[in-house]
Amino acid sequence: MPRLPAPPQRGVYLRVSVTDRCDLRCRYCVPERGCAGGAPLGDDALVAVVEGIAEAVGARKIRFTGGEPLLRPGLTALIRALGARLPAAELALTTNGTRLARHARALRAAGIRALNVSLDTPDPARFAALTGRAALDDVLAGLRAARAAGFERLKLNAVLLRSRNQGLLAELVRVGIEHGVHEVRFIELMPIGPGARIHAEEWFSAEQALAELKRALHHLDHLGQEGTADRHLFQLDGEAIAVGLIAPVSCSFCAGCDRLRLDARGRLHACLRESAGAELVAGLPGDKTVEQSVML
Repeated sequence: MPRLPAPPQRGVYLRVSVTDRCDLRCRYCVPERGCAGGAPLGDDALVAVVEGIAEAVGARKIRFTGGEPLLRPGLTALIRALGARLPAAELALTTNGTRLARHARALRAAGIRALNVSLDTPDPARFAALTGRAALDDVLAGLRAARAAGFERLKLNAVLLRSRNQGLLAELVRVGIEHGVHEVRFIELMPIGPGARIHAEEWFSAEQALAELKRALHHLDHLGQEGTADRHLFQLDGEAIAVGLIAPVSCSFCAGCDRLRLDARGRLHACLRESAGAELVAGLPGDKTVEQSVML
């Protein structure tokens, strides 16, 4: 059984992986041998497990992740079911954006309030090389659809990678401004899972990212810490936007962590660095390593 964080007064931040599958093949996320096999929990089992966790330690926020969560059939029905059972919890979702254009309005109607879209590079060739698909236009279409759907909080996530976005951070901020994003977040690559193989060659720190942004953009203000992000206010072409820098490697925030992670096959993890986890549903085969994508 993993050592769980002491539940905060308002409950934990529970991240729920609804599928191992993904339609991209990002080098820092997908193992060389492919994703772990096995079917994910069915809707009834997943709802029961999440309810049990919420009853035990409280859940102030539930974020649906993957793999790519929009690959799970009937996802909006699952979101509605959990929202009905746990009305006090904020519902959020992280997606790679490739399928978001066709699902944005349904997700908003199902109860998702906070939406994070992962986009590591604004360059089409670098995007295709990193993900294995020429799908940048699909992600941008997803961002436009999310803005039109009226999400209360829309964020853009980028993992800092020397070969993919160093020198292009200002362009990612520009993408955020053009698509009505509330905050662009830059996240240090963690040396875990597949990310460990490329960490030495791709490492690009949050401090280096901030220095690059200050050279390229007008720095208006330091907004301070919010959750895991050190937030700054920048201006580009007369438009202001918040930028968050998340540094789990160079500035570990383990001491204040209130997150729990439920993987797609019912194992509960208290930390990304822990691969075993606690089995919450009897009879499910195998093990699953929590990949960095669960964090984002």
